[in-house]
Amino acid sequence: MDRENAAWAGVRGMQPCYHVAPERNWMNDPNGPICHEGVWHLFYQQCPAGKDWSFGIEWGHVVSEDLATWRRAPQAIVPTPGHYDAAGCFSGCVTVDADGSPVMLYTGVRMRNKMWPREGHGPEELPPEARDLKLQFIESQLAAVADPGDPELKTWRKCDRPVIELPPRNDLEGFRDPFIFQRGGNGKEWIMLVGSGVRGQGGAVLVYRSYELTEGWTYDGFLCEGRPGNMWECPLLVPLNALPMRRPNAHSALLRKNNSVEAHLCGLADGYDKGWTPGPGMKRTSSTLSMDTCLQKHLLCISPDAPDNPVLCWLGTYADGRFDIEEASGPFLLDLGDVVYAPNVTRDAQGRWVLWGWLQEKDPPAYLNHAGCLSVPRVLYIQGDRLVQEPAAELAALRRECLWHEIDFAIHHEATSLPAVVGPSLYIEISMLREMSKAVGIVIPSWRANGVGTAVIMYDWKRSHLKVVTHTIAFDPNRPFSPGCRETGGLIRRAPGAMLELRIFLDASSLEIFTGDGQVLSTRVYRGPAGAADADPGIDLVSLGGHARLARIAAYQMSTIWEAESPMRQAEAAPQIEKVVPNPMGEVGVPEAPKPLGGEQGFGGHGVARGGFVEEVCDKQGQVEMGASFLLDGGWMEGGWMVPTLNEISRKLQRLLWGAAVG
Repeated sequence: MDRENAAWAGVRGMQPCYHVAPERNWMNDPNGPICHEGVWHLFYQQCPAGKDWSFGIEWGHVVSEDLATWRRAPQAIVPTPGHYDAAGCFSGCVTVDADGSPVMLYTGVRMRNKMWPREGHGPEELPPEARDLKLQFIESQLAAVADPGDPELKTWRKCDRPVIELPPRNDLEGFRDPFIFQRGGNGKEWIMLVGSGVRGQGGAVLVYRSYELTEGWTYDGFLCEGRPGNMWECPLLVPLNALPMRRPNAHSALLRKNNSVEAHLCGLADGYDKGWTPGPGMKRTSSTLSMDTCLQKHLLCISPDAPDNPVLCWLGTYADGRFDIEEASGPFLLDLGDVVYAPNVTRDAQGRWVLWGWLQEKDPPAYLNHAGCLSVPRVLYIQGDRLVQEPAAELAALRRECLWHEIDFAIHHEATSLPAVVGPSLYIEISMLREMSKAVGIVIPSWRANGVGTAVIMYDWKRSHLKVVTHTIAFDPNRPFSPGCRETGGLIRRAPGAMLELRIFLDASSLEIFTGDGQVLSTRVYRGPAGAADADPGIDLVSLGGHARLARIAAYQMSTIWEAESPMRQAEAAPQIEKVVPNPMGEVGVPEAPKPLGGEQGFGGHGVARGGFVEEVCDKQGQVEMGASFLLDGGWMEGGWMVPTLNEISRKLQRLLWGAAVG
């Protein structure tokens, strides 16, 4: 790739801006996330040699004080010639020992037949027959210890011998990805889970126990086993917290007095949905939903066989080293998309479970100088018998200019264009009512002349089906859903008559969509390289089979997560806000009501609008306590509503696309 295209790819939108991604080359599994002494550490698999996976993989490392802005650190561990990880440092976890020392547990691999072209292939001895899986590489569970006095965790000392050298038997499909489920100390045992499978029978999770993190581990059978899959990688077991109730705030009260649609949204955000009743064993409190059985529910999460397969989950009970998978609910998908694999999780000082997943590429274009990124941090909860995932509230700090904000208007078959919603790194939130429509959608046009990379977020009201359709070949308006389309999605939970609520994180090629009911759809969208930002047409809203009512839409620019790049990115993005122009009140039938613009409780940040003042309403402690409530903006605008007029230009291309979308 030439220098000009490389600069554009890295700085002007091809590399994710607010997702953890490598500066170049390959990235895969998140490893060992931990919040230690008030500092977040996130590790990940990275290949130093190129954009493809290879043996010799290392652990990359990024650091943050606020879960929003990050800085890169040196590699945490790399393969050591002659050691048990001579051919690669595979996935694992990080925890803190009883003496306060951070300890890394990971899978090291060495080659059986010395195929890895590096001196010192690892120990020469082969496993005994009874414990030999006969794979091309030999897996061992290893440990490394950091200096507890170093808040940056830059230096890790590897233990000379494996903590678990070989698998317990020879009929297993694999032996990797250790995860510390139960914390030891004060005479308590540690419990380690290891991903595996029984040849010809299905996947399995192994259990090991020890009173010391770096020695003394003994095998204790299977946590559980089953189908689908033959090898269960990256096992996670998490005792979930109950979903918090939303607390009212001053901004919510103001909106209730001014607009019925916004009042309804406020009610949902605050948890005061009059149609909602507590389930068995549940009760309302001032700040949380509590349910006695909730604390006993555990999330089992496994990644079966290969990255092309979806991550599977069960909700059930755990006791004394065993998860009752037969009685658990599941399996269900962690993510409705086609790119998430090998997630990892940690618990922070507030007791939240925070998860990252690997977002793979899908047929990436040649102009990219990297492969892979991580998801935005997700906070995990349980509500009744279902998993709820929310974007971490700290992402609020990354939100910048408001590009568009409108409430209570109709959308039709003829596309409604939002030309100011431009740029590679966006956050968009939408609340929509069905009215007469059969399907609704958000069209994200390609930046390329041939339309390759055009994406449509579609929702079918009757089937409650959410999907993303992406064009992977030249766009043909007469055959908008030709075999050249890549499609991903699934059913989402939405009560009959309820509003459709979507929170969309679009960051270069990374697309993550959170539903109002706590599900997520993640995929990749490649809209094109050079010059695209100058010709960005914005997004379109469409409805098929009758009109739908958009209760609210708000779109924002997002800034970079990288501390060193933040001033450059913000200066580069600043001219885009000039596309925001005043809206003559009443021109398109929008109700005469004050229009909020700016920050919001649970997803705050400093809203900026040209020619106006935004009063920020944001309770930082409430962000961490409540998770993220992305439904409402705080603050009021003085001197007029600085939001663009709805564009009346109809895009025939998008009308054709939607005409073929749903029968």
